[in-house]
Amino acid sequence: MQEKFDRSQFHELVWNKQIPDIAIEYELSENKLKDIAREYDIPLPDRNYWLAKNRGESPELKPLPRRKFAGGQYIYLKGSPRHYYYWGSVTKEELNAPLPPKPEFEYEIEDVRPEVLAEVKEKLAPISLLQSHSMIKKLLDDDKRRKSESRRGGVNLYWGPTEWFGTKGQKRRLGIMNSVFKTIERMQHTIQEMNDHGNNIVLLIHGQKIKLEIVEMQHRGGPIPFLQDEPEITKVKISLNGSEGTCGCFKEWRDEPKKRLEDRITDIITEIILTSEIGYRSYKIRQWEEDIRAIKHARQEYEKKRIEEENKRIEKLISQAENLQKAEQIRSYVQKILETKPANAEEFDLEKWSNWALKTADLIDPIVSESFKEIVLEKE
Repeated sequence: MQEKFDRSQFHELVWNKQIPDIAIEYELSENKLKDIAREYDIPLPDRNYWLAKNRGESPELKPLPRRKFAGGQYIYLKGSPRHYYYWGSVTKEELNAPLPPKPEFEYEIEDVRPEVLAEVKEKLAPISLLQSHSMIKKLLDDDKRRKSESRRGGVNLYWGPTEWFGTKGQKRRLGIMNSVFKTIERMQHTIQEMNDHGNNIVLLIHGQKIKLEIVEMQHRGGPIPFLQDEPEITKVKISLNGSEGTCGCFKEWRDEPKKRLEDRITDIITEIILTSEIGYRSYKIRQWEEDIRAIKHARQEYEKKRIEEENKRIEKLISQAENLQKAEQIRSYVQKILETKPANAEEFDLEKWSNWALKTADLIDPIVSESFKEIVLEKE
């Protein structure tokens, strides 16, 4: 039974065998299989497809779409992915098998940039706070609460300003964040977490964590010339740090004389989505490198252990061969004694002595004692 499928193999499976039959074969629920298909973006045939097929027709198959950014390629209906990380988990069959090939990806990042950019433009949310994302609304509600509590008590109960997001610069920052958040969610991705000031944000793109920083930068020496019309705004910077810092991705956008951040919002969101794929690929390659190191280390350890065990077998073989010689010497020695018929043999109880000596010879004789069977050879 096949346990591991790539997306194309699973697509072929579900278009040639009905979900209930696959569920029985792999002891999975039908809903689980449908969830897998949804997660990996694999279309499923409808009822009309199977009716046509049962009539002997050849209905058209829905083509398999391109893998989602940062989406998985392999599906395990039984078992789970093998990742070694330490040599003790590698089986003998895996030791003798060829090393796993380096992961390959079906498209270049830059080749799909226009496609992502087009989707971002299609789903782009306006830069506005009129319809705020739930996380942005919470920041604004907390601001109102702090301001209200301070006024009601007549005393500032908080260190620093009671209104964190009251300036034009902060509202502009929240407007940019609101557009990013709502567009990301329209593209079926998740805003995972954000701190109280809304500076450090973690986006979840198909399991890849993207750290996003949106801050208001203080400008030394007075207002920025091209922002004279908004004197309270200093400077806004967006930094994009790839999946938990693992892929070395770092992008930064700042206001420029001819292009403000609001004019570059589609580029920013496009880069976020593409960075998730870069992080996914970086993770897969790093995982492969760790597996290769683990397998190579396992082979070295296995060979070291094999040599040690072989040396022990050889030492035992030599010892048994020596014991055989000693046993034969003892028997020959006993025979010589019996042939000489020494004086006072009855008083010495020569018969008892010879029986003991011959039994001792049998004990150390690897053939008689069958101790040669103790040497277990390695199976081919």
